[in-house]
Amino acid sequence: MKILHTADWHLGKKLYSHSRMEEQKKVLQEIIHIADQENVDLVIIAGDVFDSLLPPLEAEELYYQTIKKLSDRENRLVVVIAGNHDAPDKITAAAPLAITNNILLLGYPRQELRYKQLAHFQITKSAPGFVEIQHPQMPLIRLLLTPFVNASRWNESPDSDLDWANRDLWLQNQMIHHWNDLAAQYIDQNGVNLLVAHLFLSEAGGTKYSETEDKQILRGTLFGMDSSHLPDSLQYTALGHLHQMHSAGKNAWYSGSPVAYSFSEAEQDKFVLIVEIDPGKPAIVKPVKLQSTNLLRRRNCFSFDEIDALLEEFPNDLFEIQLTIQQQSM
Repeated sequence: MKILHTADWHLGKKLYSHSRMEEQKKVLQEIIHIADQENVDLVIIAGDVFDSLLPPLEAEELYYQTIKKLSDRENRLVVVIAGNHDAPDKITAAAPLAITNNILLLGYPRQELRYKQLAHFQITKSAPGFVEIQHPQMPLIRLLLTPFVNASRWNESPDSDLDWANRDLWLQNQMIHHWNDLAAQYIDQNGVNLLVAHLFLSEAGGTKYSETEDKQILRGTLFGMDSSHLPDSLQYTALGHLHQMHSAGKNAWYSGSPVAYSFSEAEQDKFVLIVEIDPGKPAIVKPVKLQSTNLLRRRNCFSFDEIDALLEEFPNDLFEIQLTIQQQSM
């Protein structure tokens, strides 16, 4: 089967006072085109659909229009989980309508789906944070689903005497046990086995990824985990939260955001990931570069003429410019 993995749309986000809505409309239309062109069976949106808990109406309309178009094929499933920027209940509010369009919406990390039948797919097994889905033309799909986790959304708190570092560790251990229990109970080599999660994850033994201008350490979250904690039986982990496309090791990937949202992402190309996967085999990951988004650029300039030349060379891109003017001596 073939999967399109995307995340971190941040619909409604502005760059200072500059709206990105037109860029977002163009790039989501491009993602729909890629899904159709690649004939994907499953679209994964790994959190941070919106930029705020109360997004503007235009952002909500764009979201619903996009997931409806992505799900328009009878043999395509769409899965959406909540990120830390999303209100979990807002993500799941349309679930009764979404299932009639082969769309699964998950807001909480231990949520269990109440619905057993989609329009063209059947849910054969479910548990908190897990679902197994069947379609006559596909292998079984096993999904471990982990929307953004903190103590509140996990709905359980550690001992109040623990300091922040140990509270983070407690939550990580809770999540690791949760994943391993689900994998041991439901996963074998007779299906396609995936984890969809919105969290910080780094490659085991590698440098921890940082987006200092865009991300803050969120205490009481799964902060600082590495991919060695993922169950070995997973074939692919679709991640959201970090905005640059990269591998976190152990076939766990961030698709990155489809639009550059802060100047910490200056000069970054943007992608979706196309993942080909069969039962019992490693996933094959192909990045597809997005063409309809504007780059952010940082430049040091020494005259207004230099700024004018830049804006003429890159008329559609957005700049952060540091202007240095040398004072002439008398």
